Amino acid sequence: MKFAVLADTHVGRAIPLSIAEYRRKAFCEAFRKAVDAIVAEGVDYVFLCGDLFERKTLRPSIVHFVVEELHRLALEHEERHGRPLRVVMVRGNHDGSPKSNTLEYVEHPLAEYIVVIGDEGRPVVYEDDRVYVVGLGYYDRVEQMYEKLVEPVLGVEDGRVRVLLLHTFLKGYHDVPPGASSISVERVGRPGVDFVFVGHHHERHEP
Repeated sequence: MKFAVLADTHVGRAIPLSIAEYRRKAFCEAFRKAVDAIVAEGVDYVFLCGDLFERKTLRPSIVHFVVEELHRLALEHEERHGRPLRVVMVRGNHDGSPKSNTLEYVEHPLAEYIVVIGDEGRPVVYEDDRVYVVGLGYYDRVEQMYEKLVEPVLGVEDGRVRVLLLHTFLKGYHDVPPGASSISVERVGRPGVDFVFVGHHHERHEP
């Protein structure tokens, strides 16, 4: 079983404004290259840990680009490797609020390969016969929402690979800006969770 993990792709980013168009193109090209790499590698699941888009209001061309790239990912992967993949994602702070966010742009009835989890009002779990994935989108009160939405469904080990997807700062793993919402690495690293994938912090750290 293979995973691809993406976070903070921020497609549509246009700062600094003096080179806005170049920045938009650069972030789109980075996303396209990520799709190319995933197709070449051949994976079973893609986990996207928030901030797929830079902001909630976007140029239609940016939305169209991402929808088409995700469709290409699913189509070319199955053609090349003979098996479908599943893209499981959670909402980041740049994606909008739980009730109105950019991930709605990529969800449509034909995109069965896309699953968005991790908010009030939608499922928190994606599961099949191989994986049990629990997700939580961005919340200012992350510890309270983790207790409310995540902890009740973490369940017990049953032989499937268990994955946790978050978009938050991880206290005890990297520096957290003063006053920022965070959750402790000890809390999310509980027994029975095989992989924890987290977006929001933009610096790379060793596992």
